[in-house]
Amino acid sequence: MGKAESKNLPGTYEEFRLLFEPIVGEEKTEELLEAIGDHFGGQQVYLPSFRSLRREKVEKAIRKEFDGSPESLKSLVRKYRLCQGHVRRILANK
Repeated sequence: MGKAESKNLPGTYEEFRLLFEPIVGEEKTEELLEAIGDHFGGQQVYLPSFRSLRREKVEKAIRKEFDGSPESLKSLVRKYRLCQGHVRRILANK
């Protein structure tokens, strides 16, 4: 996709282009935009924030790693840099 072509992209495609191109380059960006358009064209797609995905992953790991001991709780607090109360709330919401 040449520079002239990229200026003719509809809004969302242009946003994706501006996001992808510095990371993967012009050629791969064109491939990604085509694949996204082919797969999701005409649909509204919800993307949760990456922060919320990371939070879910951390909460799942905390529940898995906790062995019930006070030492385990302290270790999880340090490892995930969360306060003890927050880790306790995560564990309580199994």
